[in-house]
This record gives sequence, C-alpha cells and structure tokens, in this order.
Amino acid sequence: QYQDWLGNLTQGDLGFSFISRSPINELLWQGFKVTIVLSSLAVLLALVIAVPLGIWAAQTPGRLDSLIGFTSQTGVALPEYWVAPLLILFFSLQLGWLPTAGWRGPLYLVMPVVTLALRPIAYFTSLVRQAMLEVLDSDYIRTAKAKGLSLYTILFKHALRNAFLPVLTMSGLWFASLLGGSVIVEVIFAVPGMGRLIFDAVLANDLPLLQASLMILVALTTLTMTATDILYNVLNPAIQIDHRNF
Repeated sequence: QYQDWLGNLTQGDLGFSFISRSPINELLWQGFKVTIVLSSLAVLLALVIAVPLGIWAAQTPGRLDSLIGFTSQTGVALPEYWVAPLLILFFSLQLGWLPTAGWRGPLYLVMPVVTLALRPIAYFTSLVRQAMLEVLDSDYIRTAKAKGLSLYTILFKHALRNAFLPVLTMSGLWFASLLGGSVIVEVIFAVPGMGRLIFDAVLANDLPLLQASLMILVALTTLTMTATDILYNVLNPAIQIDHRNF
C-alpha cells in the first residue's frame, strides 16, 4: 500500500480524505496558503520589533538594557495556549476590538500573528543584542568610529549587516517551526491552516490526510532550511569553502 502511495505521489496524486472524500491536494493547498501567511507575518512582526529593541539594548547598557532583556525573556516563558485565551478575553470579549476566531479578513489575523510572534521576539531580541555587542567591539567598527562616521552609519550600514546574519538563520528556523508548530494557535483561533488540518486528521483518524500533511511539512521544512543556508552564504561570502584547498 505504501509503495502504491509513493507511486501515486510521483504523479502528484495524494489520494482522497477518508472523512470529507475531498482530494487531499486541494485540502493541503488551502491549508498551506493560510499557514504560509500566518507564519510569514509572525516572523516579520518579530523582526520588526526585535531588531530595533536588540540594537537599542546593545547601545544602552544598564537599567534599560536589563529591562529590555527581562521583557524579552518573559516572552519565552509565555506559552501560546495561555497567551491566546488572554488575548481573546481582553481584546474580543472585554474591548470588542477584534473578532474572536475565524479567517475572514485582516482583523482575524491580528491575535494569531501576535500570539505566534511573542516567542520569536524574545529570541530575536536577545540574539540581535548579543550579535551587535560582538560586532561593535570589532576592529573595523573602531576604525569607523575613528574616521568620524555618524552613529547611524556605523550601526545600520556596517554593524547591522554582519550582526543580522545569525538572526537570518534563526528566522529560517522559526519560520520552518511555525509551519508545523502553529497547531495550538490555529485550533484556538479556528484558523483553517495546516496545523488545524493535521489536528482534525488526528481526531478523525484520517490516515491518508495525516500522512500527506506530514510529508508536505517535512519537505517544506527542508526547503526552508536549504534556502536559509544559501541566503546566508550569499550575504556572507567569507564562509564559502575554497574547494581548491581539497
């Protein structure tokens, strides 16, 4: 049976769902589009917030640095299954600003994206701060300061490019993990993504759908990490291997 399934897979045929009797290709495509949007926005939001915070923390040692570090590390300790209900309770039930659940417009994106972005924000902030501290202590940065370059030029045209390389790698890791790790958030907010699809397949014992979903997630994770490695190599040619030495 598995051999037959692999044979059909090479022809783009993933079979039919046991429960809905719909083609699995269509179900996966619908869920894939939603999860890609959700994961991309979560990582983007994390970078937009974490990069300035990390730079600020590296530039202001002392109480402010400690406060930023404490706040960012607090995000690591807040699990999604606890944050999501609190956001619903406050912004939906108390204030009435955002819809509780669903996927029918931009407002439905806000709470799921924020929930998924909290932990990456914490990791990215800490990583940017550490990377900036190391870069700012390097010889070429001291030379740039000696030449009288402005702080803006030193930070954003020289230091940030090198400091951002480890953040790029971490972004790829988080994006890959969110593709298959957003199950809890998608279930709580009734988001029809890959995570919700896998959750429903497990509950319904829909083996063809579950098997195809996991295979697609593994393939996407592998492609994402490969693309991250290639981009890292392009942005930092110094790590390229000189094959003439072999």
